[in-house]
Amino acid sequence: MFAVSAMATITLGLAATDAWGKVGFVLSALVTSLTALEPFFNWRSRWIDADDALAGWYDVEEELRRMVATSTESGLTHAEVDRQYKRYRKIWNDWSASWVSARKSTD
Repeated sequence: MFAVSAMATITLGLAATDAWGKVGFVLSALVTSLTALEPFFNWRSRWIDADDALAGWYDVEEELRRMVATSTESGLTHAEVDRQYKRYRKIWNDWSASWVSARKSTD
């Protein structure tokens, strides 16, 4: 989708009437297209961290579902649920610390 949009903009620039108008429009389109890619590369590591955190949270959720489904009413203890909650909190704290650290280093 990005490539099609960029090519459409460049093509419109080439259709401009005078030569300098064509050059200016195409260069402007190229700059706009390249700056649209910058956030992807700049934020990519944070997106990967977020994906890792989500995967960890899904693991905790699946473990809790398994525990509830396979345990009797009296067999499920607060300690087991608390252990899963601590895993959840650790994932959150690690991700949050990573996010704050990344934000502080870019300021």
